[in-house]
Amino acid sequence: SSRPVGLRHARDGPRQAEVAADKGVSRDRIQAALEEALALPFGPLGGKTDYDNHHIDHVRSCAQANGFALDPQIKAMAGKLGLEPPRPAPWLAMFVHLADLLDVAVLVSEAHGGLPLVYCNNAAARLTRYSVSEMLGRSCRFLQGPDTEDEAVGRLSASLRAAEPASVELTNYRKDGSQFRNALFLQPVHDSCGACRYVIGLQADAADSPSVRRAATVFRLL
Repeated sequence: SSRPVGLRHARDGPRQAEVAADKGVSRDRIQAALEEALALPFGPLGGKTDYDNHHIDHVRSCAQANGFALDPQIKAMAGKLGLEPPRPAPWLAMFVHLADLLDVAVLVSEAHGGLPLVYCNNAAARLTRYSVSEMLGRSCRFLQGPDTEDEAVGRLSASLRAAEPASVELTNYRKDGSQFRNALFLQPVHDSCGACRYVIGLQADAADSPSVRRAATVFRLL
């Protein structure tokens, strides 16, 4: 069978610090996890605001490091979206550079240890009305509530177990308790051995057609 390519194939990435699902983690642990993830390259594919500016400053400063090649798919994605491509860096740093610029809710979670979020952009904070610091280290399950559809959750769970892409619409809840229909797109990121390292999530309010189209466009480029 063919090996995953593009953002589905992030090579030789280190495991980040494991955190429990739905429990907050200290900023020191988030910092340590990011530093560990950015310490090694992901191969020829090559790695806010609210949770302390020096964390994202650290990620961006890694984009100035020597010895990394600009991933051609990330470069192509930036071009198709009309964004400035990142400087050569570990995969996570390059992806964060693009995600910071997108007007689409982007979240990245560890693929293990309860799927803790290791990155959220400002668009995700605006959509959910949680601050970035309130989301980091937690599983996206905290957005579920009494009316969240079991069938949709089952489809997401099956996709995550199989480490396969998925798109699902389900009822989620903002911080203020208000409901919204979440158009959710999931894309796993695999290492060179085929193990799933991260899961990229794109979210949009299903009632906002332009936002859904933007999220779908980014999803097709992953």
